Amino acid sequence: AMLCSLLIYFFTFAAGCLLWVINAHWVHPIQIWQIQLLGSAILVACTLLFIIVHIDLGENWSPIPEQKERHQLVTHGIFRYARHPMYAILLWAAIATLLATLNWVIAWCVSGSVMVTLWRIKKEERILESLFGRRYLEYRRHVSALGPPWHCLGFDGERTTTSTRQS
Repeated sequence: AMLCSLLIYFFTFAAGCLLWVINAHWVHPIQIWQIQLLGSAILVACTLLFIIVHIDLGENWSPIPEQKERHQLVTHGIFRYARHPMYAILLWAAIATLLATLNWVIAWCVSGSVMVTLWRIKKEERILESLFGRRYLEYRRHVSALGPPWHCLGFDGERTTTSTRQS
C-alpha cells in the first residue's frame, strides 16, 4: 500500500511538474493577493514556531527517530499543546504553501513530504513510551499528538486506545 501510494504520488508529481514547465494555466489558474498574503503570514508564523520547537527540544532533537544518550521528556513550552508540534507545523505549512502560491503542484510536493514525515510518529511514540513509561503515557493522555485541529487525523484515537489498555 505504501509503495502504491508513493508511485501515485510520484507520477502525479511528475505530471504536475511537466504541466508547470509547459506553462499550463490550470496549474496556477488564479492569483488573489489577499489569500496569498494570508498564506505567507501563516508561513512566517510556521517558521517562528519551528524555531521555538527546536529551542524547546534543546539536545533532544534528532533528524531521525532515535533514543538519545541523555534523552529527556519535553512537556514545556509548545509541547504543552502538541506532543509532535514540529509535525503539526509542517501540516500548517503545507496548507499555507497552497494559500501563498495558489499552485497545486507546489502544494502537492509539500504535502507529500509532510505525509512521509507523519509516518514517524508511531516510531517516536514507541521510543518515548519505552524511555519514560507511565510518565509518557500520562502526558499522552492529556496532550494531543498534533494539537488542535488535527485530532481528526487518527493519531489521538490510537493514543486513547493504547492508554486505556495499559491503565
